Amino acid sequence: MAVVAERIVDGGILHLINLWLKAPVIGEDDNGVKKTVGGGKANGPHAARRRPPLLANCYLHILDRLWQRRHLKGKLQAHLVRYADDFVVLCRKM
Repeated sequence: MAVVAERIVDGGILHLINLWLKAPVIGEDDNGVKKTVGGGKANGPHAARRRPPLLANCYLHILDRLWQRRHLKGKLQAHLVRYADDFVVLCRKM
């Protein structure tokens, strides 16, 4: 939420996003029975993985900043390629 709060200052919206991330994820088993498959009160730090990639750009923005500040393009002879909520790192050495 700290990453999201850098971009969004409206407390009401932040509260709604927090509730959305903590909401249970409902799925169906092979018999068509609905059950909770994740989320809820036991939500961990990887809750956003189970959600649509709405917040991915907030996290990728941090990756972009770190990539530039640490001059990783030159140090690793690498390129960071981003498209929507995905990224690929192309490098010659590690």
